[in-house]
Amino acid sequence: MKSIIPFLLTALCLAAVALAQTTKPARPLKPERPVKPERPDRPERPEKPDTSDKADKPVRPTKADAAIPADVQTAVTALGKEMEAALKSPDAPLRTEADYFKSVPLTLDQAKLLDLLGKRLHSDARADAYVKWQLLGGLGATFDEKSAAKAVQIYGRLGAPPTRPGGTPADQTPLKQLVSRLDADNLDKANEQWRKKLADFDRLNGPALRYRDVLYNRLPKSGQVIRAGLQDAEERMQAGHPSRAFIKQVTSDAVTVAANLSPAAVNNLAGLLRPYAGRQIGEALDEIQLDDNKRGRWKTEKLEFERKMFEDADESLVRISRTR
Repeated sequence: MKSIIPFLLTALCLAAVALAQTTKPARPLKPERPVKPERPDRPERPEKPDTSDKADKPVRPTKADAAIPADVQTAVTALGKEMEAALKSPDAPLRTEADYFKSVPLTLDQAKLLDLLGKRLHSDARADAYVKWQLLGGLGATFDEKSAAKAVQIYGRLGAPPTRPGGTPADQTPLKQLVSRLDADNLDKANEQWRKKLADFDRLNGPALRYRDVLYNRLPKSGQVIRAGLQDAEERMQAGHPSRAFIKQVTSDAVTVAANLSPAAVNNLAGLLRPYAGRQIGEALDEIQLDDNKRGRWKTEKLEFERKMFEDADESLVRISRTR
């Protein structure tokens, strides 16, 4: 046992020496950096005033385009001023027909007219549509094959029309609540106010819908145009506009187009129409009536792709396809 102790002591000494050689001396700690004092909070910048509401901005025509003939530019400016006056005064007259160029012939060919229709001609959307409606009224014919593709493109990019009063569910909820408090004593006055509201809206925004109508009518009909017409009808109804007559025209045009198509193309056209059959979009507020409890309620008009209308069109398309 005694002989083992010196051996252990020697081994421990050697291990201590080896450990001392391989262990690096610890570095002295660096002094901590002084903490920088916090910056005082900067005062918040004042918010910029909201200028997004175009109704508060003065309506201005766009700058004259050097490519537009002088007489056409004169017409664009004059028509823009007609709408500007109507926006300022309810007594200012507006055209109810696209008749500006009946007395002043339009000097633009179809290509240049489409260039104009593809531009913004006035800073106010209502004036812009009013000017374009009058310009298109001067065309007096459908677009030719060279211009058709661009005309369809412009039609498809029109976007949603102005929203009719009470045209969305969010608008209708408070109106329905308000009307439910009416009785026979104030029904007539309420309906008079509602009709005036609709008339005022149509006076300034009706040209936008009439521009869509005229543009659709000027397009040489094809499957692509029928598709664009159906999309237009849906956008109209989503904005609260009754559109049964327009939809009837589109489905009738589809049957007319099919007369010159192959059986396969007719079947494709029928396949385009079928998903729309019976599709419900919403409802339009028409007038106020009294319910059985002598309280006010709205008479409404369904905004839909009427199933019977599309079934009739589908039957005609199937018959045309089978006779080829």
